[in-house]
Amino acid sequence: MRNPKNLSLALAALTALAAPLAAQAIAVVPPTDLAGWTTVGVSGATPANGSITELAGAYANGSLGYVSTAGSTAIGAALTPSLQFNEQNGSRIRSAAFSANAGDTFAAAFNYITTDGSGFPDYAWARIVRADISAATITNTVGWLVTVRSGNSDSGTMIPGGVTDEYRPRDTITNFDTFNFNARTANNPPLFSGLGDATGQCFNLVSDCGFTGWLRTTHTFAAAGSYRLEVGVMNAVDNQFDSAMVFDFAGLTGTPPLAASPIPEPATQSMMLLGALASIAVALRRRRHTER
Repeated sequence: MRNPKNLSLALAALTALAAPLAAQAIAVVPPTDLAGWTTVGVSGATPANGSITELAGAYANGSLGYVSTAGSTAIGAALTPSLQFNEQNGSRIRSAAFSANAGDTFAAAFNYITTDGSGFPDYAWARIVRADISAATITNTVGWLVTVRSGNSDSGTMIPGGVTDEYRPRDTITNFDTFNFNARTANNPPLFSGLGDATGQCFNLVSDCGFTGWLRTTHTFAAAGSYRLEVGVMNAVDNQFDSAMVFDFAGLTGTPPLAASPIPEPATQSMMLLGALASIAVALRRRRHTER
């Protein structure tokens, strides 16, 4: 006759062994084909080129994703509804939805490259958002991965750049303590195909333009749900010099171009005309600034 006590002990042992397996966290990624993602503005996929190198290991897919201000006519891609840094044109990409359980982890890398600088604070960001969002508002954020802003590298605050008070870089950027902005000048400008005609340019002779190098980020999900990765970049004050946010994660693929800027509505065209007039005034200020 079987001993009930022994059976109980055996069941308890099996339960104890199974519990860690059931609760074991896994690494999750968004749908890897960027062609299924949604873009406002301009996005693309490209092999590493110019100043942007490819990461090794799981990230070595031969393809990098990016969003860029170059060629974008979209003015509705800003991170916040109200103007924070006198935002102009920009771009934003959101992944198709993916599922995660509590304790699951997400990892991706980002490299911000800019031809702009002092007084013209272009910025970029990456974050995890709820899959059911319909607007690019900060309240939809599940977790920040990185925020970065041009023109303040000398002050040591390029990251987080004052883009949002909610973000703490050391919470997500695993190599933040060794981060060092790769400053460039007009004599040694940043190069990247995603910058379009702006590649090889640099505002002014001071070391404001350049690139961050790869910032490795992680996020641990607090609750089960459906999520998206969002990456964006904005021109500030004017649109004469461009910036891009390059990103990569395990398995990423895509064929450029992924999307083009939408045709602006009549009201948007009027706003863009006013913006163009303002850009002329800014251009004059830029010229005077450069000639000092």
